Amino acid sequence: ENNLHWVLDVHFREDACKIKAEKAMQNLSLIRKICYNLMKLDKRFDKKKKMTYKKMSMLYTYHLEYVQELIFEKIVENI
Repeated sequence: ENNLHWVLDVHFREDACKIKAEKAMQNLSLIRKICYNLMKLDKRFDKKKKMTYKKMSMLYTYHLEYVQELIFEKIVENI
């Protein structure tokens, strides 16, 4: 077990997923991993603020502008 699997299972409930179609499972797994990596890239929340993955995912769920800012910020950095 590594940190990625633990986060995907605990915060994204990957092991509890009821989807049986192989392609759908692969697609959802990819989306979860992209979300996890975006959360890791977000430097707006330092360790002092104790922003957990669960709190970050809730914040992103209700404030999609944070997700948009993060994605476009990372795209511009890599151009």
